[in-house]
Amino acid sequence: PEHIDEINSILKNCNDNSMPITISAGGTGTTGSRVPLSGAILSIEKLNKTISFDSEKKTVTVEPGVVVKDLQEFLSERGFLYPPNPTETNSMVGGNVATNASGARTFKYGSTRDFIEELEVVLADGDEIRLKRGEKNFDGNSFIFNTIRGNIVKIPFENIAIPDTTKNAAGYFIRENMDLIDLFIGLEG
Repeated sequence: PEHIDEINSILKNCNDNSMPITISAGGTGTTGSRVPLSGAILSIEKLNKTISFDSEKKTVTVEPGVVVKDLQEFLSERGFLYPPNPTETNSMVGGNVATNASGARTFKYGSTRDFIEELEVVLADGDEIRLKRGEKNFDGNSFIFNTIRGNIVKIPFENIAIPDTTKNAAGYFIRENMDLIDLFIGLEG
């Protein structure tokens, strides 16, 4: 796909036909997570544009297929940096978000999660949600949010042990009073 509408259509089609789908980013991971057991592969490699840059707000909006080294170069030319600095700079931003990537500067700046202000997420049925840092969608037992199509989604979380860790790279990221956006960062799809 080269546009989000194409992603919506692909995911809806796979969902409607009960076809498993694997999202493929840069292929730089060492776990083989982009190799499916069956079904379709959706590559994000053509979703590689920098949408906007705001030097005053210190934000950059990119598509998930932007290569990290290209983002680092883009920001460096403007006097900024991408703080997480993952070890593999040929990785893609979408993969970094999916894995909550980190690198040597993580001890000083934090991991990818700490620098994501907003996500546009396409759900398995092709519907979309837009998540912004600071928007609390948790009512104590569930996440409740509206999709772009106006559907109301409720994800229950009951009796979940909240780990006391610095970085969680296995399973769902769960914290008290967390933003819904954090549930998607590090989720690996």
